[in-house]
Amino acid sequence: MTTASWTLAEVAALSGGRVDGDGGLRVSYDQLSSDTRTLKKDDFFLAFRGESHDGHDYVETAFERGVCGVFVDEPQPVDVPAVIVDDTLRGWQTWSHGHRKMWNGGPVVAVTGSSGKTTTKNALGSLLSGAGHVWSTEGNRNNHFGVPWTLLGLCPDHEFAVVEMGMNHRGEISLLSKLAEPDLALITSVGLAHVGHLGSREEILAAKLEIADGLADGATLVLPHDDWVLERLPEPLRERPRLTFGFSPQADVHPVGAILYHGRGTRFSTPDTGTLELHLLGPGPVLSALAAIACVRALGLDAYELGPRLSGLQPEPLRMEPRKWRGADVILDCYNASPESTELAIRFLREVPHSGRRVLVLGELSELGDLSREVHQGLVNEISDIDEVILVGPEFEEFQNQDLPGVGNLRWSALREAASTWLAETVREGDLVLLKASRRLSLERILESPTPGNPL
Repeated sequence: MTTASWTLAEVAALSGGRVDGDGGLRVSYDQLSSDTRTLKKDDFFLAFRGESHDGHDYVETAFERGVCGVFVDEPQPVDVPAVIVDDTLRGWQTWSHGHRKMWNGGPVVAVTGSSGKTTTKNALGSLLSGAGHVWSTEGNRNNHFGVPWTLLGLCPDHEFAVVEMGMNHRGEISLLSKLAEPDLALITSVGLAHVGHLGSREEILAAKLEIADGLADGATLVLPHDDWVLERLPEPLRERPRLTFGFSPQADVHPVGAILYHGRGTRFSTPDTGTLELHLLGPGPVLSALAAIACVRALGLDAYELGPRLSGLQPEPLRMEPRKWRGADVILDCYNASPESTELAIRFLREVPHSGRRVLVLGELSELGDLSREVHQGLVNEISDIDEVILVGPEFEEFQNQDLPGVGNLRWSALREAASTWLAETVREGDLVLLKASRRLSLERILESPTPGNPL
């Protein structure tokens, strides 16, 4: 497969800059680098300015490492070809937008949401790969730096693009959508993640709906079948073609019959696909699969033919990731946590068939602002019929003595380290253990405690 590449003159034209040096020098996508720690000889160094660093401070280091050129916003005292722009971040974004507009491949699908973005992106990429070459977001490149990385990777061999978009504040998704100019847009969920920044679920919805700002005229918007969301769509979006997905039979794409959850995955059926097997745990991945199927349907592809490809999906690290630990089955779901994904994970622990004890290690959630107490109370209320529970973090302290139905033992710990000792002393062979928390807690480190009484 070919790789996108540009002469420096083309980079300057696309980014709104000028060339200092050899404008005929060609650089490829694989040569782009903004990190001198991983920089290789003949890379093209991107000198971005961030809140805590300035890439221009490392231009001389990059020169010493043998870069072929640099992307900067002021002349540099090194003898190497340069593209000079007014602002490297804006120039980077402009470059990526220009490249996307020149790309003559197939549809670009934009994906955002409060939770489930990465699993949905992976599910959609897997489905589309049965119809052609797919380019999709790598890693966590879903912000104002990362989306341009994805767009610049588009090459003539690609027939589909799946672009994940994240946000913390209003206006961020709008910018990303305008850069990507998607042909189809998907919102996986509208929950309370980042409500501490945005203030309310209504503001979160408005921020997610910015994904339509760059959406092609007449293009479809795929949404969760959530009455609260659908009732609040602004008039221009009500007139746009849309598909919904979800567990409700009223959703355009929904499961039929029973959903069978077990310790190795999930089996369910839809009218579009027939019976499907997922090697992913819990209801969250089912919603991601339904969202991806809705996108396939919106693109006019055969979901029945492509659907079996979902069986090849494997868990992402720390996202409902199954592990064995001291004879117990452990599920690590602590890459991040929204209130909605946390409720789904707790329900899965409570309801999945299992012959042994059920153990919950639940860490506090972040970025909830004034709603923090209400959300944490709601999560505690969701806990029932679980043998052993420990709540971790100051936000849970006031709930440590709450009487929960079917809970054999409820503990609280302010610190992860104490929870590590508790788990080492509590867990038994055959237990099913769920670790769920925001990324800030690094809750997976609990498993590093080798013996009871030896905290991290």
